[in-house]
Amino acid sequence: CHDEEASSQVNLFSNSIETIKKPEFKPLNSISRSLRAKEIYDVTGIYFMSPFNYEASFYESLGIREFSTLSNTTSDFRSIMMAGFITDVTLKTTNNGKQYFLVSLIDHRVKTFDVFIFPDRLTTLTVELEVGAFVLLVIEKTKDQNGHSRVNVKSVRNLEKFISDRKRKQYHFVISNKCQVSRISSLLKSALMNENSDKGNVSITVQDEESQEKTNISLPYVYDISSEVIENIKAVEGVFEIQAE
Repeated sequence: CHDEEASSQVNLFSNSIETIKKPEFKPLNSISRSLRAKEIYDVTGIYFMSPFNYEASFYESLGIREFSTLSNTTSDFRSIMMAGFITDVTLKTTNNGKQYFLVSLIDHRVKTFDVFIFPDRLTTLTVELEVGAFVLLVIEKTKDQNGHSRVNVKSVRNLEKFISDRKRKQYHFVISNKCQVSRISSLLKSALMNENSDKGNVSITVQDEESQEKTNISLPYVYDISSEVIENIKAVEGVFEIQAE
């Protein structure tokens, strides 16, 4: 006969089942878009998805260009801004003993390119050159004494900080209730940075010309408005004032 009291086994049908703890599942942190893109690349050797957080048109609205822009121009000098996601960094040394970096990147349109970066030639270097970093490059195309084209990296900055600084700009319009709002809307399209922002950076005060009553509204989008666009908006009938901070 089995001695139930002497048994060390747990009777699952007794009250002792209450002592069994419910398993706890800890949620995993969601992997970033850039890491997902890198993992796919490590397996396939191809960037099937962009590691960048925004659409290509967003970066181009900031004045960022593709690397191929340099080869498409015939001018002797051209300087452009580029967004890059670093995929590889190799430290090298010249015959004179100076160190430089061969950096492999992909741009905002998921096209690969390589650049040589000489730290002693940079005007600005505010980000570590490491795999997985998002950088903003200022690159210039020049010609040497023999007439050969040369591509030089002039500065390397943190791309995410550059975007964050742009988003902190605030604009305030004071307009009449009879203002041509559709014209303002049309002019702002070229300055749109992000349609999916929680909070926009343009506020508008609409003033009734008869009662002088004022109504304040805020646009839900983030804009980076150039001085040229601001001047064009000022020229719209019914625009009283524009403040940019």
